[in-house]
Amino acid sequence: MNYLVSFQSVHLGFYGQVSTGVNSQNIPKLKYIAVYQVAPVSAITHIAEIAEIIPYQNSDKYLVKFKSPATKIASVSLQPGKQGSQPQSPRYTSHDKILGSKFVHQLWE
Repeated sequence: MNYLVSFQSVHLGFYGQVSTGVNSQNIPKLKYIAVYQVAPVSAITHIAEIAEIIPYQNSDKYLVKFKSPATKIASVSLQPGKQGSQPQSPRYTSHDKILGSKFVHQLWE
């Protein structure tokens, strides 16, 4: 199962909006979305199971409908002093890495 890690705060209720960084070929594979909140939080704080992903109006964005509101998890934060660890765009990683990592850079090692 893949997670799409969204690097902007999204509404943590039943919907989130994802930008063009989503590879449309990967959409059928996505099962969850993990939410990275920018500074001052600077951490992945929530996960939601995806119910469906649909094109958003006449744009290159997608509307992600969650099966239930996003669930708070143990924060996966930026490691102090670790240069280049701040996410700059959507990334893909595994469920186990999200739940088993303490720092964001560990998700892609």
